[in-house]
Order: sequence, then structure tokens, then C-alpha cells
Amino acid sequence: MTDQDWMELSEAITQLRSQLSAAREAAVGQDLLFTVGAVEVELGVEARREAGGGGGLKFGVVSLQGKGSLSSGTTHKVKLQLQPHDRAGGSIDVGDTVSALPSR
Repeated sequence: MTDQDWMELSEAITQLRSQLSAAREAAVGQDLLFTVGAVEVELGVEARREAGGGGGLKFGVVSLQGKGSLSSGTTHKVKLQLQPHDRAGGSIDVGDTVSALPSR
């Protein structure tokens, strides 16, 4: 896996937070809202041993899709259950604007 394919676990959670925030902003003024309950995320992570002075173990999110490449790390699945809330501890409502209902 190249460094371009590597995403810190914290970065993946930041991206999720950003997308939930965008959905929340889209809900402003909407009549139909959805309250976000527990958010369950399953990620593929790879543990890498860092060399050098600091050393340590580092976890990064990887694609779980099959690829024809080799990696020196070991990939594991990690399941996170996150409970989103606002700063006051309240639930979060999300929505989106659509011009028409999707056809069946």
C-alpha cells in the first residue's frame, strides 16, 4: 500500500463527521427530518510498525476491495459504533432537498 492509499483512522472519522454536518445543514427549513441514531461503521484497517526514534504502531484505513498489490501490513476489520450528538448532548436531525420522489 502506498502512502497515497493510507488514511488515518482519525481522518476517516473526521470525514464522516463532515458529511453528517453537511446533511444537518441541508435539513434547515425542511419539513421532513430524520433523527440520526447510532452510526455503525465497519472499516478495514492496517497496522504498521513505525521505524525510527518515535517508533510505535500506527493504524490506517484501507480499502477492503481486492487489488493486485502487496503490502507489508496486516489488514483487519474494525467496527465502530458512534452516537452523534450536538454540543448540548441533543440528537441530530438531517435531511436533504429533493425535487421529486424517486420512481419505484
